[in-house]
Amino acid sequence: MIGNLFFNRNMNPGGQKIDSDLPSEGAASSVRIFCKQDLIDDSAVLTGNIGNAAGEIENYRILSIISGKKVFLRVKALKTMPGAGGKILEIPYRSVHAESGHETNGSLFLSENNIRNVFKIIGHPIDGLEDFIDEVHIRALEKIIFRKISGPPPDFSDAIVNLPDKNLQLLLNHILHKNIASIDMLASYIYGLGECGQRMTDNLSRSVRAQVIEKVKLARLKSTYRWAGEVRYIIHRNLFAAARELGISIKGIEALDFISKSYEIAIAKNMLQSKSITGWLTDFDRDSKIGFLLSNISRKDLSRALTFAGWSDVGEIFKKYISREGVELLRQDVEFSRSLPDENRFESLEKFYRKVKDIEFTPLVAGMNFEKEVKEKISGEGQVDLIVDEIGFARTVFALKNMPFEWIKSIMPGPLLAIYEDVLGKRIKISRYEDYRISECRRDFLKALLILAGEDKI
Repeated sequence: MIGNLFFNRNMNPGGQKIDSDLPSEGAASSVRIFCKQDLIDDSAVLTGNIGNAAGEIENYRILSIISGKKVFLRVKALKTMPGAGGKILEIPYRSVHAESGHETNGSLFLSENNIRNVFKIIGHPIDGLEDFIDEVHIRALEKIIFRKISGPPPDFSDAIVNLPDKNLQLLLNHILHKNIASIDMLASYIYGLGECGQRMTDNLSRSVRAQVIEKVKLARLKSTYRWAGEVRYIIHRNLFAAARELGISIKGIEALDFISKSYEIAIAKNMLQSKSITGWLTDFDRDSKIGFLLSNISRKDLSRALTFAGWSDVGEIFKKYISREGVELLRQDVEFSRSLPDENRFESLEKFYRKVKDIEFTPLVAGMNFEKEVKEKISGEGQVDLIVDEIGFARTVFALKNMPFEWIKSIMPGPLLAIYEDVLGKRIKISRYEDYRISECRRDFLKALLILAGEDKI
């Protein structure tokens, strides 16, 4: 995943490995990493006859998108290869020119200092780490990158207000219909956008628009910087998640979706190696859980996931739970799905594994010690944000009520901590949520935590 910070999808970064020396022969270039805001001017080494692919690197804006800073990558030929001076991370790439078909292969070599500077840029300094180029530390750093790309970038509001009307309407209707955001929140958010907020107002339904316009007038009188930050966090996080759920591409941040999907595909592949679909279905058949699975997974995702299993192995299981006609329709769906792109099939495969894990964990979480489990598994910034994406901010906040406040502050910096404090202080009232729901919220929180931990995201 570190390679995705330098290479776009056209350059197809491959698996990485740890080296102690740079290659002594072959064409090489330097990749200058420049960020004036962080006083960073560094260079990494790139091998291969880079040619036209240099533009792919120089025009790739992912570091700027994640950080909200002006970050520049510049490629320049090297006359002599510099010394390595310690362990280095090698990330191979393969680039095929769209017009000529010319293929370029090579590797990017990152030193500890290169990696340290990259993480400083994305807002997660690792100055305290020493000798961290090893499999354990690199895996931990990749989790940080995943958490960074899982949330909306700093300038997300600019991307939202520039969406086509149709897509903007879909997103707004989605979060309002699902009660993800209230009219009050939406009005406060629109007020904070200033003149740009008019586009959002124009794309609301007539009845909602009238309510929002009235609420905006009140927002002018009641809005505070703290409330504005809390509203922006909730609206942005939910619009970002809704865009992915609805398959809406947001111009300028498509790279975040590509990196996220690549990571999810890798997770699905690892899960498939760990336990096959046939294995899960056999266990669920034995434990009488197939009915739960069929009622909790879409037909599309089930048929696509089953392309990774032999039909003769799973068809007999489904005959016990579905009519003969239903089984035949499922078999036809599976056969059709085999021709779909791997990306679509792996996406459904991950959803299948999430459903079976959800069903598996449901009876287990009731008997778990909530405080012990969360303290063992959650230790850093950004991890609770992933829980928010799974179960929503209301359930997250109520699940964590009555936890030690010093620990809460260590894992929930920024707007989410402010929301937590204001809910506890009754300055924010969440409809239909009272203390009697804490146990229910904790069960949902634990299930999400166990699933994310199993996917190696936390």
